[in-house]
Amino acid sequence: MNDVSLYFHIPFCTAKCDYCDFFSISDYSSCSPLIKALLAEFSRDFTRFGKPPVASVFIGGGTPNSVPLQLLVELLDGIAEITGADTDVEWTIEANPEHITREFIHALHDSRVSRLSIGVQSFDHHMLRILNRNASLPQTIDGLDTACNFFSGDISIDLICEIPGQTVESALNDIRQAMVRGIPHISRYSLTIEDGTPFHRKYRDLYTGNDEVYAEGISFLAEQGYVRYEVSNFSKKGYQCRHNLRYWNMDPYLGFGPSSVSTAGPGVFSEQMRMAKWIRREQTASLDAYIAAVAKEDDSLLLHKAQEEDGWYQIEWKDLLFEHFIMGLRTYTGIQKRVISERFPSEYVKLFADTCAAAAPFLIEDGNSIRIRDEYMDSQNPVLLKILDTLDSVSGQS
Repeated sequence: MNDVSLYFHIPFCTAKCDYCDFFSISDYSSCSPLIKALLAEFSRDFTRFGKPPVASVFIGGGTPNSVPLQLLVELLDGIAEITGADTDVEWTIEANPEHITREFIHALHDSRVSRLSIGVQSFDHHMLRILNRNASLPQTIDGLDTACNFFSGDISIDLICEIPGQTVESALNDIRQAMVRGIPHISRYSLTIEDGTPFHRKYRDLYTGNDEVYAEGISFLAEQGYVRYEVSNFSKKGYQCRHNLRYWNMDPYLGFGPSSVSTAGPGVFSEQMRMAKWIRREQTASLDAYIAAVAKEDDSLLLHKAQEEDGWYQIEWKDLLFEHFIMGLRTYTGIQKRVISERFPSEYVKLFADTCAAAAPFLIEDGNSIRIRDEYMDSQNPVLLKILDTLDSVSGQS
């Protein structure tokens, strides 16, 4: 059996930031029922799947560290007991700095968590206010410093750039603040104006980004020894996020909780659940519906959209191949030819080769991999459209 990564979604947030379109809620009254539902669903499904080996565990949200600490520990201990995961497994938990305390850090040490991903976003007071972050700058710094001083595992921080009104100097100072604290991993995202958010209503016709802020930050990170191993992720050597790399490499993962997604292929599950194609499950983005469905053991109530009776649907081979392009070209190692050969029928291995040949002006064949040329790394949409057109035309001829 191949190994899998595990994702658990905790949607609770004390307040939703103006740019955020993730599923989150501010009513914490269902915290305990959610933790019980997560563990019940995971225990049932993990056994049903044949208890595949676990490569990584990720607790995301929302703000996982905003829930009562005893409930968070209950979840972490429950996952460890069900999986029997050893100490080589990467355990990551997302956290916001205003909820980081010594008690929280101590609980992480007792619960196998080896990596802490902290949503800093900016070290500029004005930028935090524009983003409508819940934490003030003093709270942000205090929480981050508590983690740096007392957490013995790896720390990553999230930063947002191209915020309205952000200067190059402000953006570079965000990076410097991470550097002086010795933080080995930085996820630096360009602000995206998502439909339906307060930012979309306020800025949709007014803001087009800031290329200089974006580019200067990338250059500065490289000068300071951070390797850009994915479009928005930079790390010192040996500090890449293994869990997210598995997403970009299209390795199998199982998601639990409202709005979570699972994707898996042949060789992942037990003999009783052997399948010939890759399959996916998308869970409902309703907390109440999720908790009720788990209590009734009714997979049909978990579905985000119409799927198979057991909650899973098959991914068409061409769609899966395009997803490998979308995800793999985000990384600087690109798409491994061996992976395509192992995962796809022969006619789709040929389709991959034909598509790469047609998109050759945008791609580099680097030994056993295909990666995007550096000049297209930050403007991939035209490249992906070319790849999609090629996939459609070549597959239509076969």
